[in-house]
Amino acid sequence: MVSRGMSRLAKLALLVAITAVLLETVLQLGALGFWLFYPRVEASGPEDARVVLCIGDSYTYGMGTTTPEMAYPAQLERALTKSTGEPWRVVNAGWPGRNSRDVLERIDGLLARHAPSLVYLMIGTNDGWSRPERLTLETAQAPATASGEAGDAAGKITDEPFKVEWRTPKLFALFAAALRPAPEAAALTDPTAPLSTAPPSTERETAAPATTGAPKPARQHATPGVLGAWRGPDDTTYEFRADGQCLIGGHPFPWSVDDRTLHLALPGGRELEAEVTGDAQLLRLRLAGGGELPLRAVAPQTAAPPAAAPTAPPKPANGWAQLKRGEFAAAEQTFRALLDDAAPHSAPAVNARAALAQTYQRWGKREQSLAEMAKLRALYEAVPSRAAGTSLLMTLERCGTAEEARAFAKTLREAFPAEFHAHRAYAFLSFQAKDLEAAQQAIDAATALPQGAKNANAWRVRARIYRDVDPDVALQSALRAFAIDGDPAVARRMHLYRRRIDDHRFDELLAELVPDPERRTAVHELWYEDRDAEQREVGNVFRSHLRQLVERSQAAGAQPVVVTYPFGARYPEAVQEVVAETKAGYLPIHEAFAKARREQPGRSLFAADGHCNDDGYGLLARMAATDALRRTQGR
Repeated sequence: MVSRGMSRLAKLALLVAITAVLLETVLQLGALGFWLFYPRVEASGPEDARVVLCIGDSYTYGMGTTTPEMAYPAQLERALTKSTGEPWRVVNAGWPGRNSRDVLERIDGLLARHAPSLVYLMIGTNDGWSRPERLTLETAQAPATASGEAGDAAGKITDEPFKVEWRTPKLFALFAAALRPAPEAAALTDPTAPLSTAPPSTERETAAPATTGAPKPARQHATPGVLGAWRGPDDTTYEFRADGQCLIGGHPFPWSVDDRTLHLALPGGRELEAEVTGDAQLLRLRLAGGGELPLRAVAPQTAAPPAAAPTAPPKPANGWAQLKRGEFAAAEQTFRALLDDAAPHSAPAVNARAALAQTYQRWGKREQSLAEMAKLRALYEAVPSRAAGTSLLMTLERCGTAEEARAFAKTLREAFPAEFHAHRAYAFLSFQAKDLEAAQQAIDAATALPQGAKNANAWRVRARIYRDVDPDVALQSALRAFAIDGDPAVARRMHLYRRRIDDHRFDELLAELVPDPERRTAVHELWYEDRDAEQREVGNVFRSHLRQLVERSQAAGAQPVVVTYPFGARYPEAVQEVVAETKAGYLPIHEAFAKARREQPGRSLFAADGHCNDDGYGLLARMAATDALRRTQGR
């Protein structure tokens, strides 16, 4: 009986082994077939073209498209070339199944080979099921020799080396991930540190200021029924002015009227034509390639009346609200009026000058922004007041380089030891520069000041600076920040300290630093919670890998931009933290997808397998094109 039982076990073991071998063989052959017959499209731009590097997984690779030419990097290259009339080379460095570690292992070779000016990073969704081990590279510096991807002499990716690896465990891991409960919807849809997104299709095509293509002779700029503000079906406002400029989303574009046909010049030599209807309440914009966009008058149109006297003086809040809405021309006018009304060297003059510099920076007018910063610096040097120095420092942080902002922060904190913003800025910028000693001294000085002691953000910065150096000090700082504003993100990051701080010490600090009972209970529950601990660790690994990817791209001279998936960021808190701390770019494409699904319920943006289809990747490419033009304008 024993022998017969052992025989059955042996047969069962043999059957399992044969099944495993057959399954692995099928998976290897399938992967090889995919590698052979579904290649990526090479970047077609010349060697001297501006380079954009798109890094990611199957969403970057183009799974779900009808042809490789419809992957978003390929569509992005065509869109950029068409918009600017100049050659671009967009490299598709995506590959199905890649996680953040896979990308980090290849980043230095890609940066060295292609020398991109922009790097778009869309990663993270494969980390949840593949659970990559943490990888920490030595220094954020691109290597002198390329490695990781196969390329030709021109630096174009021609293929991905076929990787022989065990695929059966990955398959089972994928099945296991599918059986787990899905993450909360908010984790996939809530924006993380949102920046302004590109509006729908028409404005996306015209988001960059027109610098080429003169309009036809403007014989009828005062044509009744044309001047004034009009609104499109997507709520985009078009303001036709008598000076021959049309403001679309705050950007000026030349226009003119020839008989009853309106001509609107766009970047890259493109032109829109508009037919003026008889009732002067409807304009129909017709693209040369077909399609029509109706614009309806915001108010009854008449010949432009004389400018009315302002009923009230401009207020700074109005200008900042206009800037937030992307109304750059209006914000410029408001801040310029404030500057004209202010006494020289006064605080209002300094603040208005700082606001103008930031307006031009957001507008993409880099030279004007630099000019305003130079004038702001001259104001400070003429009258080196604390207020002027603080305004200049904040402007340098937003519009200047990290090096000049840090240098001025050091000067300002020496001149005004009680200035909180100088210490806070110098601490953060020193931490970015890897000068931990200077960062610790500065943030300690900032939080020792009365203003800093009540500033939750200062305590959060202190927690980040000390996290890897002194976990106890870091935890104290995090708890102080939470006690001030109750930010749930701080509470959710308690697991970062759990392995290095014992429970007794945590209870002592919690009772001492968080007096509010409800907040204390919330943090206490999160500290002792064991659910989803493994997934949180995966998020921590992703955060580390993403930060290294961003820093290495910056060290190579490229602008990194973190791109969400169409369904949102896989680890939104990690993305938010990395973007905020490294000042990387952020492109929340999930907001555009959500808006498209909301406004056009019948529009199909996804293939049957959940990836984007051609239209979905086209939407992604248009968002990226608008972002790329904004970031590279003037460079």
